[in-house]
Amino acid sequence: VALNNIGNILRDQSKFHEAIQYYINGLAIFEELQYMKGIAGTNNNLGVVYMYMKDYSKTFIYSEKALRISTEIGLTPEIKEAALALYEVNKEMGNHKRALEMHELFISCRDSIQSDESRKDVIRQEYKYQYETQKLIDDAAYEKQLAIEQEAKEKQQIITFATASG
Repeated sequence: VALNNIGNILRDQSKFHEAIQYYINGLAIFEELQYMKGIAGTNNNLGVVYMYMKDYSKTFIYSEKALRISTEIGLTPEIKEAALALYEVNKEMGNHKRALEMHELFISCRDSIQSDESRKDVIRQEYKYQYETQKLIDDAAYEKQLAIEQEAKEKQQIITFATASG
């Protein structure tokens, strides 16, 4: 993961050849560990850096591999990134039908991710509401218990004073 992060920084600084070396080193580690999510993500990163370099054949190779792996294991964010790169490369290469397919896949994944985020937000809001409601109930019960205890204490004091003075 750290090698990919360094590669991303180098890519953002337009140091593409250096970024590629970090990605390839990271990819070797992920492949040795058989960590498919890392393999898919690194292939996406390589596809993107080659896209910046306008090496469309390598973009195509790495992005297709990322798409295949991501699809096999159901990684929607990685599918989205691979589909975007493949849309761009197919558009540049004049493969308009494939570009359209990849654009549609990109949009579908993007919408799915946004829908999942919205669903999670609704669930968070429901839990927050339930928590706040329960807290109000608990606070009211606690206040009532304090009042009962205070009343009992006052009654005890009255009895004590009455017994002591009488």
